[in-house]
Amino acid sequence: MKSKTVPRVLLASTWQSYELASGVVRYAAEAGWHLDMTFFISSELPRKWEGEGILALLGERPALTRLVRSSHCPVVSLTSNRHGLDIPYVDVDNERVGVLAAEHFLCRNFQHFAYYASTEWPVDRLRYDGFARRLAREVSTCTYLSWQKQRGQRKDTWENRQQWLKRVLRRMPKPLAIFTVDDLHAVELIEASIQLSLRIPEELAVLGVGDHKLLSNTTSVPLSSISINESNIGYQAASLLQRCMNGEMPSQPYFKVEPSEVIGRRSTETIATDNTEIAKALRFMMEHYRAPVGISDIVAATALSQTNLYRVFHVEFGESPIRFLTRFRLEKAKRLLADRTNKLASVSRECGFGDVVNLFRVFKRIEGLSPKQYRAVTWQKMSAMGTETIKHKRKR
Repeated sequence: MKSKTVPRVLLASTWQSYELASGVVRYAAEAGWHLDMTFFISSELPRKWEGEGILALLGERPALTRLVRSSHCPVVSLTSNRHGLDIPYVDVDNERVGVLAAEHFLCRNFQHFAYYASTEWPVDRLRYDGFARRLAREVSTCTYLSWQKQRGQRKDTWENRQQWLKRVLRRMPKPLAIFTVDDLHAVELIEASIQLSLRIPEELAVLGVGDHKLLSNTTSVPLSSISINESNIGYQAASLLQRCMNGEMPSQPYFKVEPSEVIGRRSTETIATDNTEIAKALRFMMEHYRAPVGISDIVAATALSQTNLYRVFHVEFGESPIRFLTRFRLEKAKRLLADRTNKLASVSRECGFGDVVNLFRVFKRIEGLSPKQYRAVTWQKMSAMGTETIKHKRKR
């Protein structure tokens, strides 16, 4: 018999993401659910589910798909990959994820782009579409590296994917920017690149999706990744399931969560250039931006005179080396300011501005806002992501 007092909900996710689960758990605590996490923790499926609802992330587990099909309760998918099931879903705006990836690479002066996915899920295609369309606006093309389409009769194993990736990467033009469908694929790509002795990010820049802390720091080159706010996805999906369990018919069968931002790390921290002396200057600035370096220090890192360094920078980037360094420091400061626990003085020191007065002066000149105002605007945008959930909650 189904409980008439405490709603019982099954969290059946084949992707063990702590962030995703934390959003579901947070909503469950607020709503007074009994949340069954047995499958999420141990991958053990019940033979049948007699509770009030299911939150499902369907992967390579046919038994889970069969359980969802046979259930007689509302089901909400935690992704747009629904295996043909006509059920509502909540997911990140995957095309917007692709757009963010393209813009991250375009502002780094790359001319050659690729996208890597080993499967052919709808999410894979949506992220590629957003990436390719944004590149097309700059008259740039993208190579789709699809293991599923190109593997032929080879088994889908890590070893076979590695051999295939190495063959593909050898013949592709460099420097190359590669966007991967998620962080796991990015780690695979970095592993293949290391075996080929490719320099990351100078020859091959790699960007993943998910910003999973364990994965982003397990490689020898820390991984840049797009944060997709998985906690909010879990919370929104749980909110939608509650409405379905209440007998409401949602006005639309899906909800898209805006991705947060690109978390830049070493794997994309470069500017693509064929000029070896410019590359030396860029690498010096990116490695020493925290220190009070000046134009003489940058010149000393190259074989160019100061006049020639200014000339080639203006030809290649349309700005001076110092202007480039200031913008680079500013981007680092923006990321730190998004965390309200970071004090302005520490942000100033960490990003090479020295004191708060200098940080304030640069922000006002370039952004038109003070650091405090920028932080306030950023948090307003982040808070707006949860507005729809709050509205739904008030309706119950």
